[in-house]
Amino acid sequence: MILALDPGECVGYALFSDDGQPITWGQFEWEAFEGYATLFQHVRVVVCERFSLYGSKASAQVNSEFVASQVIGVVRYLCWQRGIPVVFQPASDI
Repeated sequence: MILALDPGECVGYALFSDDGQPITWGQFEWEAFEGYATLFQHVRVVVCERFSLYGSKASAQVNSEFVASQVIGVVRYLCWQRGIPVVFQPASDI
């Protein structure tokens, strides 16, 4: 299966079969990530939106906790634990 993730304060997810058919999708608050770790079962690859701070939007991020990058760290860790490759794509490709 393929797990696609959109990291942020509200994490979007979609789980696909190996032939690309959607199985389930939804969203959850990032603080609840531990309860959604089961999404990583039987997954052969995770596709995740890459976090990039663009100069034109940098001032809007002053005092930000950069939640998207924290979620990406959790994703990297869970995938490392399970031996699942992660593919990062810019938002424009997802």
